[in-house]
Amino acid sequence: MLEIISPGGLEELFRCLDRLTEDLSPAELEEIIAPYGCSADMEATMALVETHGLIF
Repeated sequence: MLEIISPGGLEELFRCLDRLTEDLSPAELEEIIAPYGCSADMEATMALVETHGLIF
């Protein structure tokens, strides 16, 4: 799968999340992603992870 996000900048969020060493509460995650104009639906995300055998 190839995902193209334009304009650029969102890649910084993924770098930030990759550097985390501990699990976040939903509120902590929302605080980190809010400056990027994002929101998280962890229930839907984890359903996709389980359905497709992904590692999260």
